Amino acid sequence: MGWLMFTRLGKIATSSAVVATIASSAAMTNAAPLLSETSTAYRILEATQKITCAKTPAACASDPEACKARYLNDTLFEDKLPEEMIAKLCDRVTTAYELPGVFWMLDGMYEEIIAGAKVLGYPEPSRPALGSLATSQVNATIVTPDVPAIRIIVVNLGFMTFANTLVKSASETIEFHDEGGVLRIDLDPTVQAAYLKAHPEILERHIQGVLFALGDAAGVPIGDRKTFPIVLAYSEGSELFAVAHEIAHELLKHKTKTSALAAEAGCEVVGLKADADWAQELQADLLALRIISEVARKRMAEGQSNIFVRYALARAPGYYFLLQQIRRDADLALRRKPAVTGPDTEETQALQQILKCLDEPSCEINDTIARVGASLSNRNRHPTAEIRRKLADVMAARMAKTDDPNSAAVLSIADLVDRGTMMMATSARPFYEQANTRRPQSPSCSEAGRS
Repeated sequence: MGWLMFTRLGKIATSSAVVATIASSAAMTNAAPLLSETSTAYRILEATQKITCAKTPAACASDPEACKARYLNDTLFEDKLPEEMIAKLCDRVTTAYELPGVFWMLDGMYEEIIAGAKVLGYPEPSRPALGSLATSQVNATIVTPDVPAIRIIVVNLGFMTFANTLVKSASETIEFHDEGGVLRIDLDPTVQAAYLKAHPEILERHIQGVLFALGDAAGVPIGDRKTFPIVLAYSEGSELFAVAHEIAHELLKHKTKTSALAAEAGCEVVGLKADADWAQELQADLLALRIISEVARKRMAEGQSNIFVRYALARAPGYYFLLQQIRRDADLALRRKPAVTGPDTEETQALQQILKCLDEPSCEINDTIARVGASLSNRNRHPTAEIRRKLADVMAARMAKTDDPNSAAVLSIADLVDRGTMMMATSARPFYEQANTRRPQSPSCSEAGRS
């Protein structure tokens, strides 16, 4: 397969614009009351977080001092944030149960996503409340039935940890050598497989990451082998896409029914979507993918990231759906359920029609998705992860420049990360099938709210 060689990337520079944004935003937290004290949306979010935190106290344990120490000791960025700014960044802003720093992270994502949406011609919707929930589910938009005007976008930080762990462990399987500031990477899959076989601790970290995502592990050990800054963009891009997908539903004025905002008996699901629409989910995916592309372009124009990070960000949504596929398959294996064999013929043909429309300039893509979705025998469901991943990868390929060596380098590394992740998922399956670590869940609990 050959070797890939390129200049080793150093630390990531924090742009002055980003620092200024954090500074102006963080200044608002000085002696300010929690948003839950003045906002109905955040009051509802706080009540919901209280329920989930009672079930998983460890996931909600927040320590502002530990947050400050993490920023002070971070070796990733060249430019250190001032201590005063870090202190404000780690203060609670929204609710009594929100982890430090989460609001500003989500707020920054929201601003970038809305800026990208505006470039695409979408007006800014009413601003939702932003927060996290300690559940084993993925991101979801909550629409409270009794207060229709309220929108709350919640992020599962456990899924973020899961994404970071799996992409980190996958990157550890890549054989590379630093030769005087130039990375020499072996692209041979047999070399990657041999490295994984020689280092079983990497597979163990992968398995622990999956179990953590399913609520069966308290923590995830992280390896100390150095990885590429591109990996960070791969992980961040998965999180950014998840939020963009939910905002896309709002921009497209999708209407969905939701369960009541209360803990369901025996479930970890709290206020998550109770049903789905196949076409609407793909429409939201497509818009979110276009928004991520605009975010990447804007970062490049402002000098916030290099060309490597831009292309890795575009590939990230496909990895997001690979993670969903791995999580689903592990969950089924642990519960002794039949494995999902992938999309059926009907869904595969539906995607082919959508991809054909994308290649025709005169074709109205959202109308086509709606028409194709309406023709499905089971349209009230989420598209399979495999279908969504294919759409994401096709859109990412449109951003790539085949004559650009930087693009080719990033795509090669992304392929290695994907391949390493799938290698470990395959190797881990016998463990899940033989393990006795997970109590059975009802299908309604495990399937609700996945988006």
